[in-house]
Amino acid sequence: MQRSFICRVSCSLFVAAAALLWAPEALAQCEVPACNMPGERYERADGDCHTGPDPITRAESHRIPSCRADETFVRATGMCRLNACTSSSCDARALCGGQWPNYARSGRDSTGAYGVCESNPNWLGHRSHTILRCASGYALSEGRGICVSCPVVTPVPIRRPDLVISRAFLRQVPGGPLVTRVRAGRSYLACVVVTNIGDAESGAFHVGGGGLGVRTPPSVPVPTLRPGASSERCLVYATTPPVGTYRLVIDADSRNVVAERRNDNNTATIAVIVIP
Repeated sequence: MQRSFICRVSCSLFVAAAALLWAPEALAQCEVPACNMPGERYERADGDCHTGPDPITRAESHRIPSCRADETFVRATGMCRLNACTSSSCDARALCGGQWPNYARSGRDSTGAYGVCESNPNWLGHRSHTILRCASGYALSEGRGICVSCPVVTPVPIRRPDLVISRAFLRQVPGGPLVTRVRAGRSYLACVVVTNIGDAESGAFHVGGGGLGVRTPPSVPVPTLRPGASSERCLVYATTPPVGTYRLVIDADSRNVVAERRNDNNTATIAVIVIP
């Protein structure tokens, strides 16, 4: 009983010491070979994994390279690139090595993901295994047993304009009072106040309206608007549709020339009530 206890203690100390001596090597560009079967090589000419030739028949076998769902195949090199590597500055290192060079599987517990690494078989065919975790700052790619660390990149905010219609109304005549109804067959104006609520200058653009009762939908140019600035513009409609109630849509950037922060807030709708 005492010998067994001593052996367990000494073996555990040996395993721990071996783990400290293992320093995982970096993987070039976060890539692993797609042709990883024994004796395989990648042929760029046809993009396949080749084995052979057979020493007697001189025949070669080949297969299509395959990568995991979380990897991208790089045809130029025949490698599988981990999608977790988001830039060329990422560092990838094999979790297993040293006494336990073979990655067997992954698991999870309360502290996160870990990998199970196995030794090569001894003369009896037995294997030993150990549980290893990635170093601080690295995340385990569980399909491959690779620890990945990418630098934190703080995105630089891009300043963009953002055009909205802050007011929309009708006039029967230029400079006249605001109206909610217009006379059938007479011209009228659909007016809007366009405001740039973004944080960059807009550049010149056009305000345009739907073709309600007219053959050519009207539009009007607007000079550039600085952030926070507004401009009132009116679209002239030469006539009306028949008596009834309609919805007229006005677009602040009708020709879609402004690279805005948002493109889903450019329109406003005016109710047009046509009376006899």
